[in-house]
Amino acid sequence: MAKLKNALTRRVVKMLEEEIAKDEEKYNKWYEEFSNYLKEGLSSDKENGELLLKLTRYKSTASTKLLSLDEYIEGMKSGQKNIYFIVCNNPTGKIDSPFLETFRESNIPVLILPNHIDEI
Repeated sequence: MAKLKNALTRRVVKMLEEEIAKDEEKYNKWYEEFSNYLKEGLSSDKENGELLLKLTRYKSTASTKLLSLDEYIEGMKSGQKNIYFIVCNNPTGKIDSPFLETFRESNIPVLILPNHIDEI
């Protein structure tokens, strides 16, 4: 059963990666609807966590579109060594938190994690 689970997971991940390459906007709409399942998989499926992480998307203070973790890393400010994030209950992603003032002044992008499952 474990081998079957891994084979199915890898096949679905490959299919989703192909969808991202073909039509990222369509994938992002799908992701908005089903992201909790992928995030749950990140915490529960240690064998396929790296594959699932590539499928995740995040809102950011530096962009209006959903970003992959790789895109966030590419957009990091020169010399930035850490990935910064804030967990909030605001689904729109517009955050006026005073905790972000330093990041705004320094133009350091911060990931916005709007769901409770993101805290895991």
